[in-house]
Amino acid sequence: MLTVLPAACIALGLLATQDGPDPALARLGRQMTYEAVRMFAMNEDQLLPEDIDLALQLAEQGARFQPDDADAWRVLLQGADAAEDHDRALMAIERLNVLDPADEMLVLRRLLATIDQLPTVEERVAAFESMLAPDRRAKLSRPLAARLALALSVLLDRSGDRDGMLEWLKESLALDPFYSAAADLALVELGPGAPTERVTELLIARSMANPANLEWLEQLSVYALARGAYVAATRILDLVVVGYGGIRSAPPTLAVDRALAAWGMGRTEECVSLLVARSRAAEAEVQLIDEEVEYYDTVVRPQAPSEEIQKKGDKERAARIARRRDVVRSLVDLASIRVLILQGANRPEALTQGVSELATWSEALAVAIGEAAPNDAPAAAAPRRDAAEIILFANGDLDLAEGLLTGSLALTPLPDAQAARLTGWRALREGRYSDAEAAFAPLVPDDRSASVGLALVRIANGDQRGAATLLLDVARAEPGRARSIWAYDRLATVLGTRAPLSNDAATIDRLVAAVPDAFDRLVSQPGRAVTLRLSPVQDSIGPADPILLNVQLTNSSGLPLALSPGGPISPEIAVPFTLTSVAAQRVLQNFTPPLLSFGGPIRMEPRTQTTARINLSRGVLENGALVNDLVSSLSLVDSVQILYIRAILNPAFAAIASRPGWMQPGMLGVESIPFYMNVVGLNTDETMGALLQALRQEPTDSDVVKAGVLLQQYLGWLEAKARIAIEKGLTTDPAQLAELDRSLGAINTQFPAETINSFSDALQLAFLGLTPAQRAWLVLSLPPAITLASSAGLAPLSWIVDAARNSTEPVVQVAALIRFTGLPPQNERIRWELPSQDPFVEQCAVSPDPLVRQVALLRQAIFRARDDQAVIQARGGAVPASP
Repeated sequence: MLTVLPAACIALGLLATQDGPDPALARLGRQMTYEAVRMFAMNEDQLLPEDIDLALQLAEQGARFQPDDADAWRVLLQGADAAEDHDRALMAIERLNVLDPADEMLVLRRLLATIDQLPTVEERVAAFESMLAPDRRAKLSRPLAARLALALSVLLDRSGDRDGMLEWLKESLALDPFYSAAADLALVELGPGAPTERVTELLIARSMANPANLEWLEQLSVYALARGAYVAATRILDLVVVGYGGIRSAPPTLAVDRALAAWGMGRTEECVSLLVARSRAAEAEVQLIDEEVEYYDTVVRPQAPSEEIQKKGDKERAARIARRRDVVRSLVDLASIRVLILQGANRPEALTQGVSELATWSEALAVAIGEAAPNDAPAAAAPRRDAAEIILFANGDLDLAEGLLTGSLALTPLPDAQAARLTGWRALREGRYSDAEAAFAPLVPDDRSASVGLALVRIANGDQRGAATLLLDVARAEPGRARSIWAYDRLATVLGTRAPLSNDAATIDRLVAAVPDAFDRLVSQPGRAVTLRLSPVQDSIGPADPILLNVQLTNSSGLPLALSPGGPISPEIAVPFTLTSVAAQRVLQNFTPPLLSFGGPIRMEPRTQTTARINLSRGVLENGALVNDLVSSLSLVDSVQILYIRAILNPAFAAIASRPGWMQPGMLGVESIPFYMNVVGLNTDETMGALLQALRQEPTDSDVVKAGVLLQQYLGWLEAKARIAIEKGLTTDPAQLAELDRSLGAINTQFPAETINSFSDALQLAFLGLTPAQRAWLVLSLPPAITLASSAGLAPLSWIVDAARNSTEPVVQVAALIRFTGLPPQNERIRWELPSQDPFVEQCAVSPDPLVRQVALLRQAIFRARDDQAVIQARGGAVPASP
């Protein structure tokens, strides 16, 4: 990876760090940082390693030019992490530790990176132990020390020191019981057969450390349900269901588990209601899939323009059919459990409906399996015969059951055990208890369903004790399955009481009951537990000002919350915003919400808050969003524009988006109250005279910024030029070009010619008096509508463009390459030349300066990939001539 940087940039970087950052250098650094983000946000499949290195060089120089700007260093860190450039990442971390010492995650990263540089395991272990010595540990927060202890534990495990590993793992949990990674590792180390109490404690600790992890909550609920701890399972499953948005949108297996837990507690009505609600949602999904498939078969496929598109559509159709089969399978499971519950519940109408639905969906599943696997007869027969057995067991419609059996037998014979059980169920229905016992008894105790049948025979014969023994054996065999819960429910009826299934179940119920109610409120009502406030540092800003925002995060809950990637609160927020023109009274642009990180403590204690400051003008690497688009839009300010801003903690993309990139709060996510910011434009009439006077004297940085913005204002018809070009199309017809020029001339009426000439002369003199960094900043601050083509013949733009492209200063050359050889705006179609043939780019491609050379080579590579398509679009579909 290249690390050679141009001497000019290094000199400017040193200048920026001697007596404080020069404002022009800081602005130049901001633009270089934006360009680095833009390069990262391109199609990553087309980026080569040298392209990524160039982006990192730009980001590094941008950070060096503004050494006190934490945002620039965070962009460099994001890029270095993405490129696995550990040296640059450590450089950014060390600087951020100085700028933002409250960011404990960065402090941790610095400590770990420092230790990783040691050559031997022994030295690394010694460094960890030195940091965690009692006197030095006291200077660290307990969460930070816990993470160091876990890192030491992992290191010792890799080196073969098993005892040391377990000792420091235990120490990590002692330092921070809410450290999810330590609890997760401890669970792995316990392995199968570990004491139930210890496993439950760790499962609870892990979930409390990160309630946003639904998978961990579900694992806790499954562990409780599988051991008959129905009270504990119900409480945890309620939280998981909330996380999925309710029982109708929860996965069917989760809905089944929640219903089984309620049934295990004896709440049969609740269980039936849950199953019915989830079944109706699944039925609606099946209907929707059927409608989609029918529409494809009758409308879309017959009109497909090519065989390739047909193949793609057929593949999507097959995926929908497979999804339909899975949904139907879940409907069979839901109906089966409902029939089992209603057996003996003295609800004949509900039982009849449940049996009918079970038969219908079992038949549909058998047909679907047969279509997907025509040669697998046993698989297609299984749903029919299993449904028939459940219906016989529940005293349901005998004709339905026999019809299903007939369909199953047409495909494959019954398994011997199931055939014997079916004989027993028929005998039991008819009151032939001795025949039923003869059918069931040989299968007991290996066949739990036969044990259920034999228990019913014993109850019918008045042998309550024998029945209870059989039912208890079935209930304890698989406490998380419907058959065992049916046995447990019937056992409670026989005994007249509902006792815990086992000591393990009682232990789990006790431990989960000890979890504070604050945990439930945190998951079910995160808006009351966590508060996010976003406020502007200034209510009004200028078009060239950074958009600084204050972030305030409050933990109002009674539990500590980790503010880290491994915790429930992610240390970054999404910031959706829109830009509205007051004059036009319309939204100018909806931007993809950027993800902006911020620093803070690793763990927020109960009822505490943390504050940070972020810069909305900073681009982001993770989702390809470019806030540089916002900066470009603001530079077009001609009056007053309004920014409408809000923030989302723990953001997630909405399932159904009303606009591209729309976001909503995810698990434990909250949203801030939105607010407005005014972007105040420069008043052209009031500014022109003062600006001319300032430019004729020694120019200041603010004058340079105003000049860059004013270029767009007094030449505001450039935007109209692009619009007219789009409306009329690109043409070389002299008459149409003359008409275009007349139209543009009529628009440009706000300044007399002598004023434009005077401004042009003054700006040229001012440009010559600027430092290289100031010239580069002026070039980069020009509005996006000003391109190499659009500035041709328009003083002073053409002069500024030529001066930048003819400069011998590497930093100005880089700015010109970035600004005047970039991709044209989306709506501009007024460029004929192939950009990869630009002599300026070709000249820079052989520059002795490595940074200039790399930027030029990257531009050439990008343009070659886009030249043909760009010319085809510009010429209305004509095939371009070979260069």
